[in-house]
Amino acid sequence: MASGVTATEPGQGSYDQGLAGSKIIYVHNPAGGDWDVNFFYVGPGQGDYILDSLTESGGKVFVHQGDGQGNHLVGRPLARPSSQSVATINAALGDTAGDHFQAEWSFGNHDLNQLSDLDNGDNQGSAGRLEARFQNKQVVVAGRSLGRTTVRAFWEKQDAEFRPFQVHKTVFDFDNWGLADRARREGFLDQENSEAGVDGLWQLGGPGKSLEIKGNLGRLDHGDNLEADRLSGTVKWQLGGGRGSHGQQTAHASDSVDPLDITHQSKNHQLSWILGPVVPVALYNFRQWEDAKISGGRSAGYRLEELGTGLASAPGRNLAWRLDFKRALADSLYLRADWQWASVRPPTIGHGWKPEEGFLPYDWRGYNEAMLMYLMALGSPSHPVAPEAWEAWTSGYQWGNFHGQEHLGFAPLFGHQYTLVWYDMRGIRDPFMQEKDLDYFENSRRAVLAQYDYALENPAGWVGYGPRLWGLTACDGPVNETVEINGTTRTFNTYWARGASFTRVADDGTVCPSAAAASLPFAPDIVLPTLMAMKEDHGELLFGEYGFLDALNPTFTLDIPVQHGRVVPGRGWYDTDYLGIDQGPILAMIENHRSGLVWETMKKNPHIIRGLKAAGFAGGWLEDGENPDD
Repeated sequence: MASGVTATEPGQGSYDQGLAGSKIIYVHNPAGGDWDVNFFYVGPGQGDYILDSLTESGGKVFVHQGDGQGNHLVGRPLARPSSQSVATINAALGDTAGDHFQAEWSFGNHDLNQLSDLDNGDNQGSAGRLEARFQNKQVVVAGRSLGRTTVRAFWEKQDAEFRPFQVHKTVFDFDNWGLADRARREGFLDQENSEAGVDGLWQLGGPGKSLEIKGNLGRLDHGDNLEADRLSGTVKWQLGGGRGSHGQQTAHASDSVDPLDITHQSKNHQLSWILGPVVPVALYNFRQWEDAKISGGRSAGYRLEELGTGLASAPGRNLAWRLDFKRALADSLYLRADWQWASVRPPTIGHGWKPEEGFLPYDWRGYNEAMLMYLMALGSPSHPVAPEAWEAWTSGYQWGNFHGQEHLGFAPLFGHQYTLVWYDMRGIRDPFMQEKDLDYFENSRRAVLAQYDYALENPAGWVGYGPRLWGLTACDGPVNETVEINGTTRTFNTYWARGASFTRVADDGTVCPSAAAASLPFAPDIVLPTLMAMKEDHGELLFGEYGFLDALNPTFTLDIPVQHGRVVPGRGWYDTDYLGIDQGPILAMIENHRSGLVWETMKKNPHIIRGLKAAGFAGGWLEDGENPDD
């Protein structure tokens, strides 16, 4: 059996075996296969499989492309002794604080495997930069000064084989080119890259009356075929008590082989005026990104506009202060969403759409996180789904009992949290909940209590479960592997929709702090002590600069390579990532528990009210709200 391949009980795995010629390959089976398979990244053109998609629970689906046609292999990478070295030469002519020409070049050697000579032909590369600057030059025409100017030109290049100790460029360096999404692809930052540009600055006037103009022209070549150009400019002025800043940038990127045709634009304007002790401020920001190669498809583009006003203290005051108000024009995005198009099998909403394949053959039906989507679709003033959509959605509900709590079943706690982050469901009921004589808030509370009692019982004997550690939801995990720990065979997973309910139990001993933390409003008497205990028991292993890290598993103590996080001897596995989809609900639900801020804000939105009423909700605060269509 190949490394990284584990046989499972029939139908309990994710892959089936197949043949490509005489070679055994692995084919994903969404209905359940006979094998669990681990894949690892080896680089473009070095592997046989590619990452094709994600499952509903967040699992990765790999597809066989052919020998040398992918970027992943089956198995587990073994740690191999390697070495890195970098030598840098830096030279400058002129005053580096003024006019100068400067060159810097680095030569790197990265021996990926010191036990073999096979990689020695392509592990040496270089990266460098040339720059010329003319600093603060006086512009004189016909004996009259027209201000001062600064000009800078540069060119830099990085070989694909250059492997410094740190990545030469990061994803953020490609954002202004509109290429941040492409830069996040595995292997992108390792490709050959060159960039050239010219910057200019012209300054006129002095204190109280000045004008400053900046401009930039840039060119990027990445890999074999990707090309991009960028033009940007900024104007700043001051006249008496008035000040202004106006900027605009346009970038265009194209690739004919891995097709893209991106246009990326941004504008920003800010005006202010000193009026005695205060300074009124007005601002406008605009950002647009679109890819003509996939227009109408996934990630085809976005547009964001933001208006703002503010009031600040005048310069030189003993007490400095500022108040700002900003509003993004999100309605323009919401009104463009065509829910009727997405309702491919009315009245339900389709599970998804791919440019290459069209609509997926599934619909959203039954209790889960998509409740939020249905309420938004029903509340749309432009393209709403049919009113029967809510009844079709609830027709898939499952009602049952888990650890003494009767409620709607959905195993991961995120399904009981995500909609209620935004919607205050206390005291309002749809026809289904009216029949059960409770609301969705109480339903979520019962789901939390059931998971808490499940952890107290701890039927599988996971280490640490109890009042100080509980909570199952979708999160990172250590490995996709079945191993033996202390004489017991255990199956672990990486990212997985963990949960416990009468519908199913998906538990491998991995606890996600957001499962409890984002449930704070539902059951503060058990959630708050748990959060304090997790921080006290695990300290900086679990709680860092941005709060709780994503997950931990005290049972997993094996000293083997893990896909996420790290194994701490004697303590178990700890994630090292913060996941935004988990951090966001924690913050919002803490504030809902403190002040109800998110709920109270959303109650004032006419689209929210319209959607709830279209779904048949009534009672409570909803009876006091205005009719959005009056």
